[in-house]
Amino acid sequence: MSSMLPAGIGRQLPRGHLLVLNRSFRRTLEAENKSPRTIEAYTDAVRLLATYCQAHGHPLLTGELKREHIQAFIADQLARWKPATAHNRYRGLHAFFKWAVAEGDLEASPMGGMRPPQLPEQPVEAVRAEQECSRRARVPDVVAAVGQRAVVARWDEQEPAALAAIRARQAEIDDPLPPPVVEHSERLRRPLDDHRPRSQIDHAEEIDGLESQRHRRERLNGLAHR
Repeated sequence: MSSMLPAGIGRQLPRGHLLVLNRSFRRTLEAENKSPRTIEAYTDAVRLLATYCQAHGHPLLTGELKREHIQAFIADQLARWKPATAHNRYRGLHAFFKWAVAEGDLEASPMGGMRPPQLPEQPVEAVRAEQECSRRARVPDVVAAVGQRAVVARWDEQEPAALAAIRARQAEIDDPLPPPVVEHSERLRRPLDDHRPRSQIDHAEEIDGLESQRHRRERLNGLAHR
């Protein structure tokens, strides 16, 4: 009866007690860097086994547990929960007893020869429906990703021309060309296609002016002699 005393009653629990070993088992899992979810699942399986054994008068010392005790516990889990949950309990206990054997607390696992509970196969239609729902759920993400890639591709194609236009416009703003300064009198008499220097144009205009004056004087003298 001493092996069936719950924790905290009467005296300190012995080393082989399920709950005592479960604490050491947790430390080992943490040292192996198991995920928090795995640690909780495995240690919960041991704790629930201890609770079940105490409620049904089964031994709580690992060395006194038999295969029938573990089988009764797994059957109870199947009656209470889904097969997947009972399967997880089986896996947790299997890892616990394997660890206890490696630590020298057990000579052999009481689960020797046991098989995990069978998981029901999902109907093909249900699997297809689940896959279709998953595929449809991913469609918006796929469309968004494709659209984003298309926008990036269009920008890659148009970027050189766009950047060239931006740089040209920026150059015009930063360093505008000054408008040509032309005097009013020059605009009136200088042909648009006359590209000679101003000094040559002035000299030519001076000669033209002298020739005009000479022609006028000759014409006046001719009239005077008549």
